[in-house]
Amino acid sequence: MLLTVHDPSGRHRQAVRSEGIPLGGKAREIRIDTVRCKGCGICVEFCPTKVLILAEGAAAVADLDRCTACNLCDLRCPDFAITVVPSASEKTAA
Repeated sequence: MLLTVHDPSGRHRQAVRSEGIPLGGKAREIRIDTVRCKGCGICVEFCPTKVLILAEGAAAVADLDRCTACNLCDLRCPDFAITVVPSASEKTAA
């Protein structure tokens, strides 16, 4: 699936959901690169299930069990600091 993301700066970014995570799936892990994360909170605002929070100036996972692996946090992060890792069963489901 090819997704096009338009951000406020006017840049356009395309991302292919190469991991094969179906909507409504589950994530095994959400990786946050705290060196790249500037704590802007965009990922927190776009997360429909409120999985992420801001803690100590960077994004952090509050409740991984609520994650539906929609990848909005990953796609909207302007610093490319977030990676959603699908569960093993979700990788084979696609």
